[in-house]
Amino acid sequence: FCPDAKVFHERSKTTVRYSPNKLFYSERNRLRSAVRLLPAKEIAKLPFYAVKRYLSMAKNTPDRSGDGKKLSTFSICVALAKAWGQAMAFLPVDIKIRSRYRQKFGNVDAVVMELLKTYVLN
Repeated sequence: FCPDAKVFHERSKTTVRYSPNKLFYSERNRLRSAVRLLPAKEIAKLPFYAVKRYLSMAKNTPDRSGDGKKLSTFSICVALAKAWGQAMAFLPVDIKIRSRYRQKFGNVDAVVMELLKTYVLN
């Protein structure tokens, strides 16, 4: 433990841009954060938001990853399926964390929804 430590984070240093690996980690972490923080009715909407985002990604994703490797629809689908599977496996852990957040900080739903109104996600 080092409270005076500073961490500088640069995106995609361990995974290359547009890689299935990066997609897996991004999607898994997005889902886990949503379960921990979003109100239940917003969590129920996640599959619909995901399909919309995936369709948009399919139209706009280049045919090569940041390291020049060819991207296949199959590898992207596998990465997304793995991300959802792992997020679902962590569901019991994330629900406990969600409960602790609410015990410690109170009405987390209201704060998160206010942030989402201020910083609209497309």
